[in-house]
Amino acid sequence: MKIRAVLLFLGVAASSFAQYRVVFLPTASGEGWALGAGGGQIVGAGFFQGGGPLLWEGPPYDKYVRLMPPGFDSAIVRGVGGGFQVGEAFKGGRQHALIWNGTASSFVDLDSANYAGTAAYATDGKSQVGAAGTDPNGSVGHAILWHGSAESLVDLNPSGYESSHAYGVWGNVQVGQLEGSYPCLWRGTPESMRLLTLPDPRSGGAARGIHGNQIAGGSIFGAMVWDANTLKPTFLGSGFALATNGVYQVGISRIYPLASGPFGNGRATRWSGRPGTRLDLQQFVPLGYVEQSVAYGIDENGVIVGYVDSGPDVFPVAWVPVGGGR
Repeated sequence: MKIRAVLLFLGVAASSFAQYRVVFLPTASGEGWALGAGGGQIVGAGFFQGGGPLLWEGPPYDKYVRLMPPGFDSAIVRGVGGGFQVGEAFKGGRQHALIWNGTASSFVDLDSANYAGTAAYATDGKSQVGAAGTDPNGSVGHAILWHGSAESLVDLNPSGYESSHAYGVWGNVQVGQLEGSYPCLWRGTPESMRLLTLPDPRSGGAARGIHGNQIAGGSIFGAMVWDANTLKPTFLGSGFALATNGVYQVGISRIYPLASGPFGNGRATRWSGRPGTRLDLQQFVPLGYVEQSVAYGIDENGVIVGYVDSGPDVFPVAWVPVGGGR
């Protein structure tokens, strides 16, 4: 515990060199994840007693609001935008997609009895995207678009495909994945689906985030970014991009090329839209957090969020640009 306390102190006070300073986000236990950022807000989850869905605002991000919705057994918040937060909560074993507006009691239930449970992954403040189960176990999903209410639900799964997920939204464009293998985008209807180009069509991949005209994602070959208008792909290098703010892409790079999956033995990473622009975010983290780190989100001001893994413990963090700016 003494070692952990020293590391936490160093994380807040000493990681301010170079381009980023690392802020350890508070939780009841000290552990958790940060999963999304936007509009001066960070969302994620705390672990253990007093954990669950959390919202931090800042800077300085030194306080949090627990978004656990009344009447539900558990919940997680995954995305944030325009002052709204999205995720899902469980009640009696059923999964419900939810929207919050900054407090636990502000939630709106997006779930539909026509599906075997729902989950929301992202919002731009006006629309929400996620997935809904189509079989009794909820193991097969359809990409879903909402506009603030359960009644506004649009099933984006195109004809001829069994499953899909929508992971990001910006304006009238939604991005995600078909059949667990093909990155794609939609423009509000299932018929509008377009596949995104991969280095090798057999490789498999996903589009995970969008901001403006920039789509972030990747394949088993590495991180990628696409232009939402032209669909032109750019290969960034080893790893996987999970989010973008239209300028930078963030995610994870693998230490070892043959590590199992895109998140194996990895380090939080930032790219600048071109090959050879990889910035290792792990270098700004205090000594002691050596196992793994992941960057899950980035906001309009360039604040990057994710977690660092010290081996036995996992801590939610924000990489805040020194001097501000994107």
